[in-house]
Amino acid sequence: MSDASAKSNMFDGKLFFLQTYAALPGKSGEFRALYSRSFAPLLEQRGLRKAAFWETSQVEGPSGEHLALWEFSAPSEMIELTRALDAPDGDPKLQAVRDDLSLLVSRQEGWTYLGSGQSLGIADMQREGITLKSCLWEQVDIVPNQYALFENALRVDYLRLIRDSGIRLVGVYRPQLYSIKAAVLWDLEDFSCLSRLDDIDGSAELRHWGNIALTFRTAVSGRLLRRI
Repeated sequence: MSDASAKSNMFDGKLFFLQTYAALPGKSGEFRALYSRSFAPLLEQRGLRKAAFWETSQVEGPSGEHLALWEFSAPSEMIELTRALDAPDGDPKLQAVRDDLSLLVSRQEGWTYLGSGQSLGIADMQREGITLKSCLWEQVDIVPNQYALFENALRVDYLRLIRDSGIRLVGVYRPQLYSIKAAVLWDLEDFSCLSRLDDIDGSAELRHWGNIALTFRTAVSGRLLRRI
C-alpha cells in the first residue's frame, strides 16, 4: 500500500469541525451566552453534534479563547453549512447570528478535521464515560506521511508511560487542508493530573520516547481547555 493510500484509509470515517474564537476583552460572557443560546442550536438543526464547548484555561494557552468541537457524518453536511454561512442565498438567520458573534471577537477560524480510525466519536466517548470536562488539545507538526507512525507511537509507547495518570487519549486528527499537521485531544481527570507526569521527567523511558518522537514530529504546542 502506498503512503498516500495508507494515509487516506487511516483517516476514513470520522469527521469533525473545530471552531476557535478569541473574545474581545470583557466580552467572553456575552460571547458564550450568544453562542450557546443562538448559534449552537442552529448548527444542531443542520445535523452537527456538539462534542464540547470549551474556554482556554489561564494555566496554558491564550486567555479569552473559546473552542467548539462538532462531529458530523458526511462531507456534504459541511459543504451545506459553508454555503448557508457564506453564500448570498444562504441561511439569513444563521448569517445574522454569525455576524452578531463577530462583533464580540477579535479572531475566529474554523477547520475540518479527519479523525483516525481509532479516534473516538461522541457515541464512543459516552460509552467510555469520557466527558471532555478538562482537556488538552495539542497541535503537532508532522514529518510528511508519518501519521500512522505518529499515532502508533502514541498508543504503544507514550500511553504506557502515562498509564494511571488520569490522562486518556481521545483522538488523533488531520486537518483536511494540510498534510504535515496533526492534532491530538486528551481527556484529563482534572488539570492537576498533568503534574503526575513530573514523575517520569528525566527517566530513561521518557528520553527513549523523545528520540522516537523526533522521527515523526517537528513541533508541538498545546492548550488546556475547560468545558463550559
